[in-house]
Amino acid sequence: MTDFDEIKITYFFRKKNYEHSIERVFDNVKHGLKISYSDKYVPYIKVSPVQLLKNIIYCRNNSGKINHITGDIYYAMLGMPAKNTLITIHDLGIFNNSKGFKRIFFYYFWYYLPIKKARYVTCISEFTKEEIAKKIKCNIDKIKVIHNPVSLSYTYSPKEFNEINPRVLHIGTRPNKNLERVIEALEGIKCHLRIIGKLTIEQEKLLSEKKIKYSNGINLTDEEILNEYILCDIVSFPSLYEGFGMPVIEAQAVGRVVLGAEIEPLIEISNRAMCFVDPYDSESIRRGFTELISSQYYRNNLIEKGLENVDKFKPDAIANQYYKIYKSIAQS
Repeated sequence: MTDFDEIKITYFFRKKNYEHSIERVFDNVKHGLKISYSDKYVPYIKVSPVQLLKNIIYCRNNSGKINHITGDIYYAMLGMPAKNTLITIHDLGIFNNSKGFKRIFFYYFWYYLPIKKARYVTCISEFTKEEIAKKIKCNIDKIKVIHNPVSLSYTYSPKEFNEINPRVLHIGTRPNKNLERVIEALEGIKCHLRIIGKLTIEQEKLLSEKKIKYSNGINLTDEEILNEYILCDIVSFPSLYEGFGMPVIEAQAVGRVVLGAEIEPLIEISNRAMCFVDPYDSESIRRGFTELISSQYYRNNLIEKGLENVDKFKPDAIANQYYKIYKSIAQS
């Protein structure tokens, strides 16, 4: 038996780049745990065979008594000791978006073999777990769902809704974030569209064609992202695909209404406290925006339900679930 208080968790992260969503999640977990830990970042971001192997060797050489592979670099599990390593799977995006040999490669090295070898596997939503069950032929009995926590920095910040010229916050510009349909839906609606993420030339052209008043922010700090939530009136999140959907919970915590896609896992995590739309239908998205702008009663109802929903995503509640897994590893 091991004294758990003396155990240090070694967290393994992808190479640092402009994205930091996974790192933010586990910063909140670590805050809730209040135990000693160290962070390790793999040296390479690309996935050529040589660089992938070097990342695996790096993780093996830096493994500790309890290891946690936090996301994206699931293949690192291949070089880790099975008995004391946990992996957290966020989604199957890289597998779903690949074809041919790449799809086979990602199937085995990102999912099947790491899941088979790991002592414990967690997923951030029931949707991701179910997707693994359907698409990855592995034993899902070892998979436990632990949601992502919301930062304690995200607290209720009441704001008078601007019905004349609402500020719509849209986070993300990748294809799954569905910005193009949001732009089409907002044509003719008086608002300011605040977009977080690097815009493509095509997206900029569409914004100009639809005469959308907008501004764009990239490479924002955590504090700046929080401020974007506080300043906005509506959070736009009609994604085509998500493994979790953190902006939904962050918006609810601040007290902002969310327009989101009626898909899993957004239905699961939101507790239906948001305006659901068909993400493939610009008219449906438009009707959602119109209803949110025009109905104070509807907005207040969503905000109230959202604030109630946030409690189960607080860091202490999520950290306690990871604590139980770490303790099980430490005592084995």
